[in-house]
Amino acid sequence: MAAPIVLCDTVGMTNEQWLACRMHGPKGNIPYTVGGSDVAAIFGVSPWITPLELWMVKKGRIKTPPKANEAQLRMGHLLEPIAAQLYAEKTGNTVIVDTNLYQHADHAYALANFDRRFIRKTDGEPGILECKSTSYHKAADWAKDAYPLYYEFQLRFYLSVADVQIGDFSALWGNNPETDLATPGLVRDKAKEDMIFEKLDYWIWSLV
Repeated sequence: MAAPIVLCDTVGMTNEQWLACRMHGPKGNIPYTVGGSDVAAIFGVSPWITPLELWMVKKGRIKTPPKANEAQLRMGHLLEPIAAQLYAEKTGNTVIVDTNLYQHADHAYALANFDRRFIRKTDGEPGILECKSTSYHKAADWAKDAYPLYYEFQLRFYLSVADVQIGDFSALWGNNPETDLATPGLVRDKAKEDMIFEKLDYWIWSLV
């Protein structure tokens, strides 16, 4: 593995510009791309979009289907800095804002924006932080250091793009950080990573 390629800084982009970069790169020269939120869909475990719908979107045959939880997604975006701040306070890790769009060193189709990076307090190890917000009825998904499978796919994809070994979540579902915040982590796993990219390589080939 090698460090990722920095494609551009997304600061100041409109949502339309950012989506265009995610779809074909800032120069528009990447025929088909996969982002972190696409991985779960490709594996058929996304709650929001099916593999066929995503394939049709990438081929330009349909527009991205509207999500039923648009208001929740907007709230999640607004709560992202709060989840990051509470994570930093709970763990003592240093949280870093990173607005770059990255390309995987070995898989040119794999692009990623990270919610945050972090530096682990205990040993200075760098990692990727994914900030999530959910509702009380989904809190059990995060019990005892668990995390939903669709988010695991996303974070493992990010670890590979970033070429770092550790990743954490900061999942928030209420207003009491002592009881309503989960910060489970995972470690890079070569076998799982190879399985993910074998599937993604084949899926990208199916688009050509």
